[in-house]
Amino acid sequence: RPLVLGSTSVYRRELLQRLSLAFDVAAPDVDETPEPGETPRALALRLALAKALAVARQHPSAIVI
Repeated sequence: RPLVLGSTSVYRRELLQRLSLAFDVAAPDVDETPEPGETPRALALRLALAKALAVARQHPSAIVI
């Protein structure tokens, strides 16, 4: 199964490249605006899930990280 990095972060891409694994990069189309009163932890968890799901919809047979 293909491996897809669901992030456009240069830092994350470089970290994954260090493992010498073949992977693709997909930009998740997710609004990163915090919700009113949302804690940083809750924001991070919500965005991680939303981004992973958005990329998984674009690449249904891939392993998305």
